[in-house]
Amino acid sequence: TETVIARIVYRLGSHPHATRVSRTALEKAQFLKTLKDVDTDDDINHERQYFSYEHFYVLYCRFWELDTDHDLLIAPEDLLRYAEHALTGKIVQRIFSGAGRPLSSFSCSSAAATAAAAATTTMANTFASSSSNASTAAKTAAAS
Repeated sequence: TETVIARIVYRLGSHPHATRVSRTALEKAQFLKTLKDVDTDDDINHERQYFSYEHFYVLYCRFWELDTDHDLLIAPEDLLRYAEHALTGKIVQRIFSGAGRPLSSFSCSSAAATAAAAATTTMANTFASSSSNASTAAKTAAAS
């Protein structure tokens, strides 16, 4: 859910480091119409501004590769393997210590959070029920 919210805030925010989305920005981007379209369309792949089945699938696969014990948690040892060991031990230690901007400083309107949660549920249901789309997404992700 947090990834979808971050994508929405990044796309609708007033600048790349925005942590809030105004009601005006939601209305101007016709975000609620987009959510309605996603909910009524049989193929979630038609919406690419905020949600993408392929992006969801790539994130899921990357997470699963890193989480070797499959406990659905990324441990420091798991994160060290990210991008062929691109992160140093010190960087991973800082990430797990909570350094940087605390997660609690990330906020958005309750409407945006609710909408993002609903969209994520729709995407997850589509993901679970559509094995033919999964093979297409895997081929697309592998090609890019």
